[in-house]
Amino acid sequence: MGTRLHPLTLTCPKPLLPIGNLPIIARIIFALRKQNIREFIFLLHYQPEAFIDALGDGSAYDASFEYVALEKDLSTAGSVRCIREYVRETCLVHAADILAEAPVRAMLDFHRSKRSLATLALYPQPAPLSYGIVRRQPDGRIRQFLEKPTWPEVFSDWVNAGVYLIEPELVDHIPESDHQIYFEKHVFPQLAAAGAPLYGFPITGYWRDVGTPEDLRVANLEFLDGQLPAAFLTRDETARHRHERTFLAYGESNSIANTALLSETVIKSGCQIAANAKITRSVLLDNVNVLAGAIIDSAIIMDDACIGESACLLPNSLIGEGAEIAAQSIIQAHGVVNPKQRVSSGQVVPTRRVLPTGYLRGFVDGGSVMGMCFNADFMTWLGKAFGSRQALAAASNSEAVHRPILLCAADAGNMRELVTPLIAGLTAAGCDVACLQRGTLPLARHLLFSKNYAGGIYVGKEDDTNLLRVALLTGSGEDLTSLETCSLEFVDLLEHGRQGSVTAVDERYAYEHYLQALANVVPPGRVDSPAPVFVSIANAKIEPLLQRFVERLQLPLRINSLPGDVVVASPVETEGWHFEIDSAGEKLKVFFKNDAGMRTTISDGALAELLRQQVNGEVKLLFNWLMLPTCNREEDPRMIRVPGVKANFVDFARREKIPSWLSFDGQGSITISAWQSYPDALMVLVYLLPGLAALARRNDDATLRQQQLLSCTNELKAMLMRRLLENFAGNVTGISDGIRVGAEAECVIVRPCAGIDALQIFYAESPFNEKRNSLAALVTKNLTAWIKEKEDRFMKNGRRN
Repeated sequence: MGTRLHPLTLTCPKPLLPIGNLPIIARIIFALRKQNIREFIFLLHYQPEAFIDALGDGSAYDASFEYVALEKDLSTAGSVRCIREYVRETCLVHAADILAEAPVRAMLDFHRSKRSLATLALYPQPAPLSYGIVRRQPDGRIRQFLEKPTWPEVFSDWVNAGVYLIEPELVDHIPESDHQIYFEKHVFPQLAAAGAPLYGFPITGYWRDVGTPEDLRVANLEFLDGQLPAAFLTRDETARHRHERTFLAYGESNSIANTALLSETVIKSGCQIAANAKITRSVLLDNVNVLAGAIIDSAIIMDDACIGESACLLPNSLIGEGAEIAAQSIIQAHGVVNPKQRVSSGQVVPTRRVLPTGYLRGFVDGGSVMGMCFNADFMTWLGKAFGSRQALAAASNSEAVHRPILLCAADAGNMRELVTPLIAGLTAAGCDVACLQRGTLPLARHLLFSKNYAGGIYVGKEDDTNLLRVALLTGSGEDLTSLETCSLEFVDLLEHGRQGSVTAVDERYAYEHYLQALANVVPPGRVDSPAPVFVSIANAKIEPLLQRFVERLQLPLRINSLPGDVVVASPVETEGWHFEIDSAGEKLKVFFKNDAGMRTTISDGALAELLRQQVNGEVKLLFNWLMLPTCNREEDPRMIRVPGVKANFVDFARREKIPSWLSFDGQGSITISAWQSYPDALMVLVYLLPGLAALARRNDDATLRQQQLLSCTNELKAMLMRRLLENFAGNVTGISDGIRVGAEAECVIVRPCAGIDALQIFYAESPFNEKRNSLAALVTKNLTAWIKEKEDRFMKNGRRN
């Protein structure tokens, strides 16, 4: 249905949209005909008559066309299953919105040599976040698929190119359903996991998915600039591009005034361009009327639309069929005008979407938005998109529509440049905002869970990477999933008739409510400690909260607060226990001064044993790749490893129906389900205090996960992850949000960062391992060499050009 191209596809099927003066599907047919493919079957659902009228019986292409109109849109695999009687031999399946230079004969030879059930064309895409990525073995066999990953989930730069060779037997593996069935979601991943003969064939040359407005415009510009390969061109176009670049493409019966200024623009038939109109980098379909003085920049305008005098269309505007843009009106960047819609004289049509398709995915990690810095426009958009999402979700419940959004910052004063535009976006979406000027993430979650909020946003920093973190939260205090956060870019940003209000949350009341809840988990009687306890906090703004807590419960704690931008580094000159709490209030580390005077950190394994003793009943221990229990602990049936670095313990516990559990993420975030389903460093500290006397100070248990950042551009991340898989294939022990190489104490995890040009490398270190970091050193050495190799090649090509 081409929903990514709305409103263009509301009146025209996506494959019939133009590249130059011919539809996308015609370009695909040209490329296949030049490889002697003559028999075509078109599987249609949306406006089948339009296809038949546009393409005919195939005689114009010296080919045979057959059309099958389906009553329902069953998508790629579901549609093929409906015509299983046609699939009597090896068949080529080609997506109708992808231009690919795929050598079909070579691909067929490869397919037959492997006796493959299906062979997929694979294309190396440096930034594969908007595509389906594929894990391919050296012999070509496909082992894994993942659709539209975020950066931490990327394990390869091979993407599904939308061109397949299939055998008749494959149809038996397509589920029968009245709903949409996709090859890339419902067929190929299951076959790969089952070890079926599924192979990938790498292709080079030109490849473009023209399923978004941005890519459709770019494909047209490439056509105009002579970059579209000859395979997709008519003979006349090939001859013309051979002799000169063509920056304009005209159809028939166009009327263009001498004083009109046009550049890099496709104009189809029957268009009228009046005096002093200025059109750049745009696509105009049939019978578009542009009146005097109109300015059009990087827009796509459908049939029969009219652009009034001195109207202005800013970049990436989309104008539907028959729309009327009156004089002196303005369509803001990324503005959308639907078919037949009339924009009044002088009216301003606001931005609906401001991000290129897939852009947001580059900043999403575990549902949060991460980055070194965000400008005001981005933060305004994020607030407006989140607010619009919450309003739409609550639309069916009139009582919930006006519930406010909680906005909490680690320190709103120092983050004013982020908080202010966020509030502007939220209120523009009609949301009331309750603003807590300073607080921790657990405090925000607690308020969401216990109060009547529609959702929440927390703004703070990650201490280990210094990245800004914008955590998007549900009304119950849980994080949005990565998929839910990524989907914000598709939320329509329509102006709300009601401007939201802003109120301040009473900090004293919020703190008291939270502290009372914490106090309820303290075991009966006074909490004593066998030695002095020092607590260092990375966010000095929350010192009053901790101090009040200590005084209320008479805890034996001494507080050492640090400036908010300083990473915690507690002193070890003094005897006793030392706790570190990060600026978000989620992560807790415990260490002491050993007999040699060195700082010794207590491992998660030791903390887990202590916490188990404090929690009543049978408790499961959930841990991810970063926690390193000793072998005898991992054999304990109460211990369950959840794959990944940012594993979703809550979802796992729900799926497995685990009533009581502890979870450790290996970086200090500990969750005790008996209290709540999210990490809270203060709460964990309270649980730990009664048992400190029993905590053994054994150095042999202090196996820790270390980390470092390796700088590399976004364009290299996917390639590096693919080469890591290829070169350490025999030693890969897991793929999730990162690649795990080796096992336990020799384990190395490489993870592409969201929001920063770097890879995270986690590795195990033991004070008694003379060969410590050997695997980490080897992995890092290879990654560094591959980066240098790519950079040297780029510099060499740059000098050559």
